[in-house]
Amino acid sequence: MADKKFIDFWTWFTENSNHLHSDTYDTTFLSKLDETISSSGFTWEIGPGITRKNSFTISPTGDKKLLEQTSRVIKSAPALDNWEFYSSKQPKENWHKADFDGIKVEAATWTYVLLKYPDNKNEILIQADNLKQLDTSTKELAVD
Repeated sequence: MADKKFIDFWTWFTENSNHLHSDTYDTTFLSKLDETISSSGFTWEIGPGITRKNSFTISPTGDKKLLEQTSRVIKSAPALDNWEFYSSKQPKENWHKADFDGIKVEAATWTYVLLKYPDNKNEILIQADNLKQLDTSTKELAVD
């Protein structure tokens, strides 16, 4: 994300943060947010905060090289009373439980294998038999 781009983004975020609260999602504003963050190769999430009402995370998608960039973007975030900002995904309570379109997902039964390759790349293979009824993109979301 170029410096000017994230300065403009934070101005936009400040002006529109009341449309982005974790309990009042407005798809018009979320689409704009997604377009900006995704175009930089990052992912994002909005949810309840730990110390404030809301949190906003810009994640490096597991790429250590991008963590420096997401950290720089978050350091330039505005100070907003109801928001806390993170440069990577934070630990969550009940991480292993989710609900996708009324389908309850329990990750505690999943198994995985972590593979490390000679080029220092890693891969995680996950066996999640209880996701069979979900479409591919929802499965990927659940695993993420």
